[in-house]
Amino acid sequence: MRNEHLKYIQELFQEYLVEGKLKDAACTVLSKEGTVQTEYLGDYDENTIYRLFSMTKPVTACALYLLVERGKLTLSQPVSDFLPCFREQKVWNGKMCVPLEREVQLRDLADMVSGLAYPGDGTYSGEIMGKKISVLTERYDRGGAVKKEEILRAIAETPLLFQPGTEWHYGISADILGAVIETVSGKDLDDFFREELFEPLEMKHTGFKITEQDVKHLACIYTRSNGQLHPISEKRMKELFLREPWKQPPFLAAGSGLYATMEDYCHLVQMLLNRGCYRGRRILSEASVRAMELPALDKRQKASIYFDGMEGYNYGSLLRHLEEVPPTGGIGALGEYGWDGLLGNDFFVCPSRGLACVYFQQISEGADYTFRRKFRQIIYAAWEGADTEWM
Repeated sequence: MRNEHLKYIQELFQEYLVEGKLKDAACTVLSKEGTVQTEYLGDYDENTIYRLFSMTKPVTACALYLLVERGKLTLSQPVSDFLPCFREQKVWNGKMCVPLEREVQLRDLADMVSGLAYPGDGTYSGEIMGKKISVLTERYDRGGAVKKEEILRAIAETPLLFQPGTEWHYGISADILGAVIETVSGKDLDDFFREELFEPLEMKHTGFKITEQDVKHLACIYTRSNGQLHPISEKRMKELFLREPWKQPPFLAAGSGLYATMEDYCHLVQMLLNRGCYRGRRILSEASVRAMELPALDKRQKASIYFDGMEGYNYGSLLRHLEEVPPTGGIGALGEYGWDGLLGNDFFVCPSRGLACVYFQQISEGADYTFRRKFRQIIYAAWEGADTEWM
C-alpha cells in the first residue's frame, strides 16, 4: 500500500468542505494487517456514534451465516417454517392479488428477491404496508404498546410485489431475517448480535440503542439546502423513523436499526477482509465468508436492479458484488463487495487486493456518488501488488 497516496483523501474532504458539500465525515482504509489510515472531518472523532441504517444489513448477514454453518437452518427453507404468519401470502399482479407459486424462502430475503417492499416506498405494496405500519407507529408515539408480532403480521398480510425469486426489489427482507434469527436462536436480536458478534469483535459501542450518556457523541444529521448543509428538523427525523436513541424500539430492525462508532464497524469489516478471523480468533467460518462474497442474481433478477451506484454490480447475501466494468468506468477490482446506508455511509471489501474501506457521513439526502467514486479510486490507486483481475 502506498500510504503517501492516501493524502488525496484528506484533499478530497477539504475540497468538498469548502464547497459546502460536506460538514462532517470519516473514512478508514484497512489492509489485512489492520488500519492503514483514518481521516476525520469537522466534528467527527473516534468517539462519534453513527446511525448505520442499511449498513446494519451486513451484520444481519453475518448472524444468518452463523446459524447456517451451525446447521440451525438452510437458506432454502420457507420463512413460514419460522414465522407461520408468512404461510399464506398473496402477490399483487397489477390487477388483483393472486396466490403464491411458491413460498418466500430465506435466500429470497437475503438476495432481496422476496417481493417484499419497504413501507411507503411508492409501490403498491409499499403504500399498503406503510399505512399498516403507520397505525402501529402512531400508537407507539402516543405511549401505547406495540408488539413485534403485530408488526410481522402487518408485513406478512401485505401483498408481495411479484412472485418470489423472479425479480429484485430493495425492501424489508433483512428485517424479516432478523425475526427468523430470533426464533431460531431463542434470543432477542440485540442479545444474539452482542454475544455472537459484537463481544468477540470488540464492538463495544454498537447496538440498537445508545446510553443517555453517549447521546453527546451521536453524529448530527444534516440536510442539503441552497447548496449548504443544515441540521435536519424534528419532522424529518420522524419521517426517518428516528426516535429517542436511548429507548429500546418495539421491533429490532435488522435492516436498519444499529448504531456504531467507526472503530467498531471497522472490526466487522476487518473480520470479513480476513475471511472470518479477527485478531487470530475465528468468528465466521471461511466457507461462510466465501459464500457471502458470491453474487446471487441471475440475468433476469439483475436486470430489475434500479439503484443508483449499482452499475456493474450484482447482489447477494445483503451485499452488492462487483462483477463487470460499469459504464461509469474508473478504478476497481472484480470481486469487491460491500453496502451503504440511507445517510450516505458506505463500505467495501476487496478480497483480491486485501484492502477495505469504511466511510461515514450523516446527510438525509444520502450519497454523492461522484464523491464516492473519487475516494474509492484514491484507495485503489494506493494499492500495490500483482496485476491480476483488474477491471
